[in-house]
Amino acid sequence: MDKFSTYAGNQLAAAGFTVLDSRVAARLRPDLWRGALDAESESADRGRARLRSLPGIRRFEVTLDEGRVVEVLAWSPDRLAERLAWVLGRAPARIVEATPPAVPAPSVRPPAPTQAGDQHPDIVTAEPGRTCGSCAHFSAGQTCRVPRISGVGRPLAREPRICRGYEPVFGARDRRGARVLWPELFSEASAPPASAAAEVEALDDKHGTLAPTARE
Repeated sequence: MDKFSTYAGNQLAAAGFTVLDSRVAARLRPDLWRGALDAESESADRGRARLRSLPGIRRFEVTLDEGRVVEVLAWSPDRLAERLAWVLGRAPARIVEATPPAVPAPSVRPPAPTQAGDQHPDIVTAEPGRTCGSCAHFSAGQTCRVPRISGVGRPLAREPRICRGYEPVFGARDRRGARVLWPELFSEASAPPASAAAEVEALDDKHGTLAPTARE
């Protein structure tokens, strides 16, 4: 380790801060250098970079009363002006944090699932509802792939629901879809809105659930 890193490391350990300036270093540690030029010649940029990269270290630009700006590394800004005065013999004119600590980004959570209950609470069906988690349109991100039909964008996976868009997942024992499970939903009296009717038919064609008469 070079002399300047030794000086800075010892000062950090003893005072909680270090002044990375050759004039200050030579005045505080005459046992290491004969003068400021001697200290400057041994002030390696590599050593300074290593000190700046210490976890938790904070960097400040300190303006002395004669107008000269020096770099200060400190663990904490608490009473830094007073602490510097003890070492420099005078209070600094100005202290500005050069690299404020990064504010951790708030953890992003997915929106809470929403559930509107059965899409058709006024229609009585012989077959009970099925959970959204057992539907082929329930995505890995816990969203419904056919919200215009289901009426809900983020359904609850384990809540049973009666829905025109229901299709069982691949490999399910019960392969019945919405049209077979709940024919009551597809009667003339409870026909889907025009905006969703085309999507319902497209799904029926895709899954092969349209009755033969409906295909003709």
